[in-house]
Amino acid sequence: DPFYHAFSPRIAVAWNPSFSKDTVIRGGYGRIYGRLNGVGLVLGPLLSPGLIQPVNCVFVFKNGTCGTSGPIDATTAFRIGTDGKTAPIPSASSTLPQPFFPGVGGNSEAATASPTDPKFRPNSVDSFDLTVQHQFSRNISMEVGGISRWVHNELLSVNLNSVPYMMSLGGQQFKTAYANIERAMGCTTSIGACNAATPGSTLANLAAQPFFETALAGTGFCTGFANCTTALVNNPAAFGFLQQQRVFSLWSALDTGGATPGFNFPVSMMNTAGQVSSNVAMTTSLGHGNYNAAFVTLKVNDWKGVTLQNNLTWSHDLGTGGVVQATSQQAAVDPFNFDTQYGTQPSDRHIVNTMFVVYQLPFYHGQQGMMGRLLGGWTTSFVFAAGSGAPLNCGTTSGSGGNGYSGGEDFGSGDGNNLFTDANCLQTVSNTSASVHNVNGVYTIFGNPTAVYSTIRPLILGNDTRSGGYGQFRGLPYWNLNMGIKKNIRITERFSAEASLSVENVLNHNQLIDPSLSVTNAAASFGQLSVEGTTPRTMEMGIRVNF
Repeated sequence: DPFYHAFSPRIAVAWNPSFSKDTVIRGGYGRIYGRLNGVGLVLGPLLSPGLIQPVNCVFVFKNGTCGTSGPIDATTAFRIGTDGKTAPIPSASSTLPQPFFPGVGGNSEAATASPTDPKFRPNSVDSFDLTVQHQFSRNISMEVGGISRWVHNELLSVNLNSVPYMMSLGGQQFKTAYANIERAMGCTTSIGACNAATPGSTLANLAAQPFFETALAGTGFCTGFANCTTALVNNPAAFGFLQQQRVFSLWSALDTGGATPGFNFPVSMMNTAGQVSSNVAMTTSLGHGNYNAAFVTLKVNDWKGVTLQNNLTWSHDLGTGGVVQATSQQAAVDPFNFDTQYGTQPSDRHIVNTMFVVYQLPFYHGQQGMMGRLLGGWTTSFVFAAGSGAPLNCGTTSGSGGNGYSGGEDFGSGDGNNLFTDANCLQTVSNTSASVHNVNGVYTIFGNPTAVYSTIRPLILGNDTRSGGYGQFRGLPYWNLNMGIKKNIRITERFSAEASLSVENVLNHNQLIDPSLSVTNAAASFGQLSVEGTTPRTMEMGIRVNF
C-alpha cells in the first residue's frame, strides 16, 4: 500500500546563557524516515505462493531421470554439458482440481514462501539530543551531550506457519508440557546435562503431561507404554527433536490429523497439510528498537601546531533484531511475542573512542635557507580508534546457523533449514569477559573454555521469555593506530613538491576476529580464535609536484 504520511518535523533550540558567554546549550528533536528497497517490494512476492504450478527435481541423475531420494555423487549425478544440456524436470499436470487453490492439489511450494505485508512501510526514527558546549579558549572547546533514538516499524520477518505453542488440551498448553520434558532432561540446567539425557533418566523425573495424554490418546502411538508421555519420550525420533529443541520438527512429525499415529486433532500447519514445504515468512514492519548514548568531544584547533579531535561515546543499542532489507531466511524467534527477542543489537558496542591528531612543526614556515628547507614543512598525523566488544551470538542446536543466524526451531518459528532465527544459547552464570588467552597452545577468548561452556544452556520454549537478543556474550575489544608523515618542499614561489608516507596499522597490531560460538562446539575449543581481522602493517609512499 502507498505510504502517504511521512511527516518529518524538526525543531532545534540553542541558548547562550548570560552567566557564561563561552557556553552554548543545545537541544533538538527530529523525525526521519527510512526507505524501502526492491527485495521486500519485488523479490519477496515473487517467492510467494501463486497460481503457477511449480515443478522441481531434487535428485537429478545422469541417466536423465528424476529420483525421489539420494544419494547422488560424482558417479550418478547429472552434469550439465557432460550428460546433456537439459536437466530432467517432471511435466506439469495437464489438469488441476476446480476450484483451484494455490498450495493444494499438486501446487505445493518447493521452498520458503516470502510474501510481503500489504501494510509494509518505511521505518521512522524519533531523535532527541541535548548538548552543552564550552569554549575554553580560541583554540580549545569541549562538548558533552546525550542522544536518544527511538526506532519504529523496523523490518521483521514473521513465519505465518509457526507452531501454535499456546494450544491447550487437557487443561495444559503445549509449551508448558514441552518445557516440563526439557526440564526433566536437564536442558534448562546446562547443555552438558541436555546432551547426556536418556529416555530413562528423563522419565525418572517426569510425570505424565496432560497435553500429550489428550493429543495422542487413541491414535495407537501410546500402545505398549504406561502413558502417552512415556511413549513420546521413548520414540527415538521424538527424543532427538526434544534433545535438540527442534520444536518445528517435533510438532510437524506429530501433526497428522489422526491419519497416522500422531496428534488426534485436525492438521494445524500448512507444511503438514501439503500446502508449503516448510515456512511462509512474511516481511513486515512490526519491529522496534532504541539507541541511547552519552558522548564527550574535545576539539583543539591549531594550538601550537596541534589540531586534534577526540570523541568518546558510551551507548546501548536495543531492539527486536537489526538486519538489512536484503535479509532472507530470517524470522522472529517468537511469532506471537516479538519482544521475546528484544535485546542487544549487532552494533551494540558500549564504548567507542576515535581520535585524530595533526601536528605541524611551528617553525620555519617560510622554509628560508637550507636549514628552513630541511626542518620546515613537516606534518605528522595519527588516527586512533578503539572500542569494547560487540555482542557475540551463540548458536543453538535447532538450526545450522547459516547466513549469520544462530538458531531456528527453538520456539517453532523456523525449521532450521529454510528459515532461521536470532535465537541464542543462554548463560546460567554471566561472569565472562573476552580477551585473548593461550590455552594449551590454542588461542581463545576465554581463560577456561570448558568452565564457560558448562554455564551455557539451550533456549527453551515455555521456560524462557527472552532469547538473549543478538547475543549474551561479548567479543574482543579492538584498537588500531594509523600514522601519516608529510614533508612540503618549497623550491620556488611557484614550484614545490610534497613527499608523503601513510602507514596503516603502524604498530602491526593483530586484531583477531571474534569466534563463532555454538552449543555444538567442543567444550575445550569453545571460543577458539583462528582468523586475523586486521590488515598487517601497510606503508604507502607518494610524491606530488605542484606548479
